[in-house]
Amino acid sequence: LELSNGTARILVADHSVTVRDGIFDFAGGSIEVPAAGFQISRDGIERFWCRAEGSSLDLVRLYREDYFLQVSDEFRPQLRSGRLSGSLHANWTPADGLSYGTEVRLRDVSAALEHRGVQIESVDAEGSISSSGRVTVRQARGRLFGGRAEAAGSFEIVGDQLLDTRLEIFFSDIEQDENL
Repeated sequence: LELSNGTARILVADHSVTVRDGIFDFAGGSIEVPAAGFQISRDGIERFWCRAEGSSLDLVRLYREDYFLQVSDEFRPQLRSGRLSGSLHANWTPADGLSYGTEVRLRDVSAALEHRGVQIESVDAEGSISSSGRVTVRQARGRLFGGRAEAAGSFEIVGDQLLDTRLEIFFSDIEQDENL
């Protein structure tokens, strides 16, 4: 994957580099970077910041680039289709570390959990992720086990644990299946 066919204004002044009004082709969609940059001193990077928006990125192309390998084999889906759109804001300083927030929209995602024999189709979802590890699912809908599934709520990821889980999942018209 690479950024291509793009333009941006790059400003270099007073120990800083700033990117403005960037737009690039990426993963079958586009990335817009309204603002990003960093400040440097003799000691190194003093601050980094970024705001970016992705539109209609091909989830299968992103997935094949090993971004999702931290998910265990047993639960890692085999993606067949899907589009990802969303926004990111991030800020880093040596004193405060990294803080970020994302808004994510998934459209028409189809996948299989091959170890479980589960087919997941026509998933649409919207949510957010914060640097504290909080994941909010505003809505998620799709086909599963021959019926429909919907989810909404939130949970926190701390290390490899899910904490403070407040996620509601609803199923309708589910067929009998040995994988349930």
